Amino acid sequence: MSRPDWDVIVLGAGPAGALAARQLAAQRLRVLLVEKQAFPRWKVCGTCLNGHALKTLESAGLGDLPAQLGGVRLARLRLALGGAAPTSL
Repeated sequence: MSRPDWDVIVLGAGPAGALAARQLAAQRLRVLLVEKQAFPRWKVCGTCLNGHALKTLESAGLGDLPAQLGGVRLARLRLALGGAAPTSL
């Protein structure tokens, strides 16, 4: 019987899947990271990182990654839905 190509297959290349794949690969496992949609894609959770996400990146040794990729810290945020008046946060 032949050896499989991958030790682990991670489904979903969002923040959790990508970090899991990275951690597994760091342990010398052969990892296949699978995502059904092309990147980059527009969605709030894919383009904004909250404080918890930033701390998670820091703990994984990737704290400088957002700045390296051109990330900009938000000072203000405006939310609106349909015809409702925007709310500034």
